[in-house]
Amino acid sequence: RVAQGARDDLGPTIVPIEDPMPMLDVLMLAGAPTQEADMEKIYWVHMDEGKAMSTLVNLDLFLKEGNPVGNPRVYPGDTLRVSYQRENWFWKYVPPIMGLVAGILAIMLTYDRIVNGYN
Repeated sequence: RVAQGARDDLGPTIVPIEDPMPMLDVLMLAGAPTQEADMEKIYWVHMDEGKAMSTLVNLDLFLKEGNPVGNPRVYPGDTLRVSYQRENWFWKYVPPIMGLVAGILAIMLTYDRIVNGYN
């Protein structure tokens, strides 16, 4: 039996497990969470009293605070889906734009000083 996991960036990964194990261990066997992984939003599909249940797990609770609720035991046949954090547009686009603007202003100020003197 296996635990299945889907990473949005790489597609599904199947991890064979024989016995229940902590979620973090299963994720490590699947290739470890990437930097883009949203550790606060891991969807865990598992059987509970004969019914399939989907549970949202915050693994950060375990990683940052040691809270075992954030690292439940995953059983053979369970499915994990690790979401990824979309890159914030601000940090993607604003720094290069600001660098370009600063470069243009530096060139303009240098040109002005050359043409008009240093007064």
